[in-house]
Amino acid sequence: MTDGDRKEFYGTLRFASGWLFLPAGWVQTGGRAAQKTPELAPPVLSGGREGDPMKVLVVDDSAAIRRIIRETLKREHGWPVTEAGDVGEALDALHRSGPFDLVITDVNMPGPSGASLIRRLRDGGAAAAATRILVVSVEVGDGLSFTDLVAAGADGFLGKPFSRGQLLAKLAELVPIM
Repeated sequence: MTDGDRKEFYGTLRFASGWLFLPAGWVQTGGRAAQKTPELAPPVLSGGREGDPMKVLVVDDSAAIRRIIRETLKREHGWPVTEAGDVGEALDALHRSGPFDLVITDVNMPGPSGASLIRRLRDGGAAAAATRILVVSVEVGDGLSFTDLVAAGADGFLGKPFSRGQLLAKLAELVPIM
């Protein structure tokens, strides 16, 4: 990219290999002297429409993990969280509430695995394709690798146990700045 191609931007760009975070201060010079851009407010992670909170579904058979994630997202971002203890409850929530902006799911649960949930989510059309999916698990299991989960449609992985800070850092990588 040349200086003439740079434009003001504050946010992230997603590539197959990951995310690129762009700071304020990139300007289009067009052969002129570079202009300093004003400082921009910190980004707000939001749902599909500007100012709407993210619509989040957390799927884990551990009530303690669901509680930690729910409390972290509510305290840090004010996001409402729908909880499900297994894939069946998750599918019920999807039918009741429509697509979610973010799904955080375990893989190893009683009954159908989180991997089957990921595949079902990705088969749900355009709205489901926009859903970010984070896998939180001690291990992948079921003879699957993380590569298999990515192929199924997962956007990221966070190993258990994790801290609130690690969860927030991973979400910052996955959720685009709207």
